Amino acid sequence: PRSALRRLSEAVSDVTPLDHGLRRSLKGEYHISTNTVDEVGEGKTEFASNSLKKLSRSGYCFQPNKTKAMFAEVYRNYIENAPLPAKDRKLIHIEERLGFKQNRLAYFLGPNNAGRTMVLLLLPATEAVLEASTRSRGNLAATKIIVASRRYEIDHGELPPTLDSLVPDYLDVVPADPYDGRPMRYDRDRAIIYSVGEDLIDSGGSELMPGESIDDENVARWEAQDAVFHLHGRPETGKEEASVGQAMPDGRD
Repeated sequence: PRSALRRLSEAVSDVTPLDHGLRRSLKGEYHISTNTVDEVGEGKTEFASNSLKKLSRSGYCFQPNKTKAMFAEVYRNYIENAPLPAKDRKLIHIEERLGFKQNRLAYFLGPNNAGRTMVLLLLPATEAVLEASTRSRGNLAATKIIVASRRYEIDHGELPPTLDSLVPDYLDVVPADPYDGRPMRYDRDRAIIYSVGEDLIDSGGSELMPGESIDDENVARWEAQDAVFHLHGRPETGKEEASVGQAMPDGRD
């Protein structure tokens, strides 16, 4: 019903930016990490084995201030990158930053080797967290467009000719693709909207999977060539058949 879609549209428009909560979470993780550094240095935590306690007193293998500075650098980098489209992020790759991949012997014999190892062990899988946040923003953007498009369809008897047609009566602005920062893509003939996904390549709304199929539709969507959302629900054709057909909408090789 028109009234239900209007209420849903108002509800999704009130959803706050998802990266705000992510930044707060990252700041909290930073404080936990630096508190752990202090506790290890003072021998107050189970994390500190007897050998690490001895190393921490040497001043060579474990240097708390330098260790906390490394945590600050990495978390600051992640926090600054959190709201950006994926293509614009310049993330610190921690193993490379700490020299773990370049020269293992130099890494383990160098100063503050225990502190650098703490950074490797305590940092969460932050890049995976950022990826999950990006997908969540894509889901939210798609939801806003789907609701707006269905409202337009009820009012006009057809889907909008372009997503810009939804502004300003149904959307304040066309939501951006969280991967490349451009407006989400739209194919009226196929009644789909889509994101270019992690590879940043616009494959025309292809749902082809690069590897094995995934049963969870929400996960599979983001593993396909493009992340596709159907305005009228997924067609009844099998996933593989639909994927092949949609990969070449114009019948071209």
